[in-house]
Amino acid sequence: NTPKFTGAPIPFGGWKQSGLGREGSRHGLAEYLEAKYVCIGNTAN
Repeated sequence: NTPKFTGAPIPFGGWKQSGLGREGSRHGLAEYLEAKYVCIGNTAN
């Protein structure tokens, strides 16, 4: 039994039972995000 270290530079997931590759990195986090446009300012009438 050895521990698995995780963090941003060490993603986990992958294909089938590999255990490495998909989640836990900056790029894996992008799969869970949605872009939202917010405009804050003066609206002239």
